[in-house]
Amino acid sequence: MSDSSTRIIIEFTENLKSELGSETGFTIMGKRREYCGGSLIDDSYAVSKIGTYGDNKKSIFIDISPLTRFNNAIGEIVVTYDSSKGGILGLGGPVQSFVVKFIPTDLMPIDNPHNTEYLTGGLKGLNVNLISINYKDGNSNEYLKSRISSLNIKLTKVGTGDL
Repeated sequence: MSDSSTRIIIEFTENLKSELGSETGFTIMGKRREYCGGSLIDDSYAVSKIGTYGDNKKSIFIDISPLTRFNNAIGEIVVTYDSSKGGILGLGGPVQSFVVKFIPTDLMPIDNPHNTEYLTGGLKGLNVNLISINYKDGNSNEYLKSRISSLNIKLTKVGTGDL
């Protein structure tokens, strides 16, 4: 269950003694679009904090780092707990490894950082120095090729949108 795109709540059947140091035991995965209209790719979500949720001792919350929240998730989110890496303790000892899947609802998508964007520009005030070359004994299959050896471009942001 999720109460936002940055927090996951898991309820156990029995009371817990401790969840301290369990962040490394969790792996959270989902899918998102690689870019606007692109194919689905795997995405992982970093765990920043774990703690007891609510008044009962049966629930924990898993806070997701705000930089990796799952606002743009498509389909299931898979929460995997590895007991060899985590430290969740129940009244009878360590909690066994488990996998929980859910489909988040009421997400507010954020702009995809990989939306296709185009930047166009032109040349203004271009000065080109040509050097006269006298070439003797050439034939019609030979040609001269020119290239720009260095180019400096200055971008100026106008307005309030992203650059």
